Amino acid sequence: MAISEIELVSKVIGWVRTHMQPGVADSVEVTGETDLFESGLLDSLGLADLMLFVDSLEGCEVDLTEWSERILRCAGLCSIALRNRQNPIPAAQPNGMGRRRK
Repeated sequence: MAISEIELVSKVIGWVRTHMQPGVADSVEVTGETDLFESGLLDSLGLADLMLFVDSLEGCEVDLTEWSERILRCAGLCSIALRNRQNPIPAAQPNGMGRRRK
């Protein structure tokens, strides 16, 4: 059974709470709409790790060609990852174009 958007957002929020930058925990509430950079919860490496976590979940894949400010919020990232479930990212082509599948 595929993961729902509500379940995915909950998993992502849990991941962020576990992996956030030291010293931020007491000052920032993590919700689906919290900006992960502006709040100081994650740095660029933390965001990359979060995307890898989302990619590791069944039926989720983050397409970095769709980069937008939405990806900096838990709910936006999840929406992008689940949209790709309906529109799979093409596998890598021999000429190097496209994205490799797991």
